[in-house]
Amino acid sequence: MDRRELRWLALAVGLAFAAFGPLITLMPADLSSFTWPSFITITLSSGLLAGGILLYGYKTRNIILITVLFTAAIVISGLAMKPKSSPRSQQAGSEQATLQSASTTGSPSGAPRKAIGLIGLFCIAASYGVFLQVVSKGLRAKGALEAEISIAQSIQKSLLPAGTVQTDWCQIAGMTIPAADVGGDYFDIIQLDEHKILVAIGDVSGHGVGAGILSAMAKSALYSQLESHKSIVEAMDIINKTIYAVTDRKTFMTFCLLLLDHRARTAKLVSAGHPPVLYKASDSAAIKELRTPNLGVGMRRETQFRHIEEPLQAGSSFFLYTDGIFEASSPNGEEFGEARLQEFFRTENAPTAEHFCQDAIELIRNFTSESSMQDDTTLVGVRITA
Repeated sequence: MDRRELRWLALAVGLAFAAFGPLITLMPADLSSFTWPSFITITLSSGLLAGGILLYGYKTRNIILITVLFTAAIVISGLAMKPKSSPRSQQAGSEQATLQSASTTGSPSGAPRKAIGLIGLFCIAASYGVFLQVVSKGLRAKGALEAEISIAQSIQKSLLPAGTVQTDWCQIAGMTIPAADVGGDYFDIIQLDEHKILVAIGDVSGHGVGAGILSAMAKSALYSQLESHKSIVEAMDIINKTIYAVTDRKTFMTFCLLLLDHRARTAKLVSAGHPPVLYKASDSAAIKELRTPNLGVGMRRETQFRHIEEPLQAGSSFFLYTDGIFEASSPNGEEFGEARLQEFFRTENAPTAEHFCQDAIELIRNFTSESSMQDDTTLVGVRITA
């Protein structure tokens, strides 16, 4: 809710509480002590107290100041409403007769009572009307936001591959769990031809609608370079310049490209600020971290990207992920950490890449005790079968 909407809501609440003035005034059957100044003081102070707390009550000192002013106004109005005592007790009978006579003529118990009642009704009705306006505007804004989120979710779903990729020489599967309605993580599995597959994974700083749209732009830049048969280094350079051109310096994206070439029996990797890709060779239980020392895309326009290369062997595995996995926290605040992640990868024996991803997500959820994750979580498992 922005400040303008908050001010209108404060007006509605203030009018509702201002009705306390007429209600309190009308409680006694006799209005002989009624005075307009005291009535106005109670009415205004009640409304201003409620509206002021709603509008400025986000600071303790403001609440104290408003409460003190309200109390002072009530005390002053109470003194003003206190009836003056007669200096002569013997004149009590005649004064009572005078009050009864005034009551029958309508001044101060007739016309003032009706006017006070109308003021109270006006405050309640006006409060209800303003409140309805605030609610209707809020519902329209909520509907627009839900429509925007729905569009962004559709965009994000279009970023993700339809399912696992399985060929006669590899299995690749991925999963993503957004921390918000729309996440900033992105992964893709692109089969370039029967011998080459490109795996991409990225993570936009922050999450939400803006992050999802930025991921879509990164995917678009990647596909445009692949159509031009650019290398993964050239593709990363264009992605970096695209993200740099459309964002401020506070927004960036980590990115990683892994090109699997079965004919050349090589795996080429270029990364930009992304967590290392874990690699396990077929003849070793040791885990190797693969990464290139570059900044995240969008942080600097001119960046020299380079790639590294590993042999592609039957039985070897790759594990790509975003930092939401090892930053996942248990109920007592302990992070999952990279050591647990590497131990899981070293000892895993899932029958397929898809089962590998499912086991990893289940492990994270058990560690966090199903609590909501603070960051988007994405992982991709690669198995070289031949």
